[in-house]
Amino acid sequence: MTGMDKILNKRIASIFLNELETFRNDLIALPNEKNSDAIKFNIHKIRPSMIIFELDFLLQKYESLAARKAKEEDLNAQDKELLEVIEETDDKIDQIREFTQSI
Repeated sequence: MTGMDKILNKRIASIFLNELETFRNDLIALPNEKNSDAIKFNIHKIRPSMIIFELDFLLQKYESLAARKAKEEDLNAQDKELLEVIEETDDKIDQIREFTQSI
């Protein structure tokens, strides 16, 4: 897609890294969020990049959390599913950071 252009690949990966780090902060704040519309919108914004970087399996987990929030289920900072998703997101952030540094 980028013609193996290293500069362009690094730029695209860096932009996605910033988006994913911002989204991670949204996940951390999810228990304090008053409505589920914000997280749903942020999932919608990050979806294309997640698919391009083959992280669409995480989208399902994000959507599960958003659905729980929409149903007004109790989501607290110690929620097991939330903590697992944050940890997986952290791992992917680290991998993308390593990738950008290796270019």
